[in-house]
Amino acid sequence: MDLRGQVALLWRWAWLIALLAIGAGLIGYSYSSVQPKLYQAQATLIVGRSLSAISLEYNALLASQGLSQTYAAVATMRPLLQRVADVEGGTVTAEDLQSRIIAVAPRDSTLLTITVSDSRPDRAARLANAVAAELITLSPTIQGQHLEVQDFTDQQIADTRADITTTQAAIDELLAQATRTAADLQDLQVLQNRLAGLRAAFNNLLDFSSLQSANALTLIDPATTPSEPAAPRILVNTFLSAGLGVLVALLLIFGLEYLDDRIRDVQDAEAATGARVAGLIPSRPGRSNADHDLPTVHAPRSTTAEAFRTLRTNLEFGRTEVPLRRTLITSAGADEGKTMIAANLAVALAADRQTLLIDADLRNPRLHEVFQLSNAQGLTTILTSDGFDPSRFIQESGVRGLRVLTTGPLPPTAGDLIGSRRLRELIRYMDGLADAVVIDGPQINGFADVPILTTLVDRTLFVVRVGRTRRAAAAQAVQALSRVDAGPIGLILNGQFRSPRDATYARVRSQPAEKVSSQRQGET
Repeated sequence: MDLRGQVALLWRWAWLIALLAIGAGLIGYSYSSVQPKLYQAQATLIVGRSLSAISLEYNALLASQGLSQTYAAVATMRPLLQRVADVEGGTVTAEDLQSRIIAVAPRDSTLLTITVSDSRPDRAARLANAVAAELITLSPTIQGQHLEVQDFTDQQIADTRADITTTQAAIDELLAQATRTAADLQDLQVLQNRLAGLRAAFNNLLDFSSLQSANALTLIDPATTPSEPAAPRILVNTFLSAGLGVLVALLLIFGLEYLDDRIRDVQDAEAATGARVAGLIPSRPGRSNADHDLPTVHAPRSTTAEAFRTLRTNLEFGRTEVPLRRTLITSAGADEGKTMIAANLAVALAADRQTLLIDADLRNPRLHEVFQLSNAQGLTTILTSDGFDPSRFIQESGVRGLRVLTTGPLPPTAGDLIGSRRLRELIRYMDGLADAVVIDGPQINGFADVPILTTLVDRTLFVVRVGRTRRAAAAQAVQALSRVDAGPIGLILNGQFRSPRDATYARVRSQPAEKVSSQRQGET
């Protein structure tokens, strides 16, 4: 299916898309509205002293990053949460808190984020800060011995840095002298050895200090009481539900379209049958029966009437060099509009030639109803009796240039009459009574009448009811016609939606431009 077909398909099912979208949106809104509100509070800690360190050691940074993952896991464990629950005085259990806490330590980062959800915003903030405080308590950060060691190490680093500065200055002073004695050289050697020792000691102190500070845990962003609930997100849930409804509708539409083998457009019809479209006949909903059956008579300026005149032109100036003498109208099944097509095509032909319309559907005749004629005698009377003049049973239709031969009484064995020699003789006889003969034949599938009739005509028009005729049924019917050498077969799409561009589609495809041009010149 091309893009245009997909757009038409979506437009046809737009009501279902809108219905499911609105319905799903209302369900999502209703469900979200009755859900309890949840507030989220977030506390952020940092592992290590990367923010306050004078010089940051790479190994210490890696250690802090690894420890942040460990602290994130510890924050959600039951022993720590039980201590928080005990502090809260029984208002929350460790199991309940475990289901409402999220601890995240981003990769390659020393930050640790603790998020707690609760129905009360103040308690959410209090619990997040309590978990952070318990983590800090478990870490060596606030242990007195650790602080004393860290302070002593920091003092040693400062003293060693001062000694390095003093020793380097003494060395620079000796090196600046133009002449140096043996004693000066000896002092210089002593100072350089001392400087090397001080630098080694300084590096060792830095490593030790980094390892001590890597496990430090500091609360850098305490949780605050949230002002808005984090859930439910009513607006977001409503739109997501509506979007889900649209998705379900699209799946249903394209699924049904895939399973539905009814012919929908020109491409479907031509692909299913292998025949070409000769005309597009739009439907006329909401009309009276007479107006619906004969728009060429009751509404000659309508789009439908113009479609039949276009069909007449297509048949006259088509690609096939077949005279417009005998034309059979048939379809795959019942209720596909073949009688309406036959009647209106005959009216269109009668505008400039004598036309005879024959009702050969000996099982379900309708032409006498369309033209409000008597069906007491007709085709079957001629075929079953001898010595009658066939012209006696032909009736005036009320349309200038058009006469009608109805079926007459229905026989018990229609197939025998259709296959009789007398019918062949009758059709040849009718050639002398009219310039064009249009035969409304029976449906193809299930009966043997139509293959016999196709051998008596110049062309066969196969009616496809858009949205009703099945692809398989249409293909089977056209194959049955092809097996008996039915001659040119043209498709008539009955009920086809037509835009202004579609109105000339069949004409462009079915006739050469030079013939249309010559026809128009003749008309003018």
